[in-house]
Amino acid sequence: MKTQISKSDPIYRRAAFLLGEALQEAKRDQAITYVMRVLSNYAAIGKDAGSGQIKNENLRVSQGALELLGTVESVRAWQRGTINEHPLPLKASWAFILAEAERLTVNDVWEHFAQNPMTTITVEEDSRLNRMKLQSATGVDRYKLADIRVSHLGESPIERLKSRGVK
Repeated sequence: MKTQISKSDPIYRRAAFLLGEALQEAKRDQAITYVMRVLSNYAAIGKDAGSGQIKNENLRVSQGALELLGTVESVRAWQRGTINEHPLPLKASWAFILAEAERLTVNDVWEHFAQNPMTTITVEEDSRLNRMKLQSATGVDRYKLADIRVSHLGESPIERLKSRGVK
């Protein structure tokens, strides 16, 4: 189900920026990349935030990250042992928006990010993606090839850590 976003919503303004740049056939630069990252943050946790906060709040984690949650002895170890990873690389997201800009709406741009939310994975899983040359691969199920399974938590990682007494 598609969500209609208000023109006053920051998500709308950022998605409108991306669509406007795509309609001008802009080359992906730092501004475009940063806006895509911000939209990814909203898709993952409902707001823009830094990497550590996303790791602490993201309900979408790999099985490896879920196992790490049960063993780490500090929040710092959790954050050092994980990466926020885009299941659909930003390179592919920009290529899609560029290719489809003429038919997309601002809401469609947002839905693209909402349907591809970030996943918190372990550093080892990220290394596996890199070793297998899948870090920016498109057109393949990168996670399946790298044996990364995704779990959806009922409570945030930080809540899980706190319930174990981890600080």
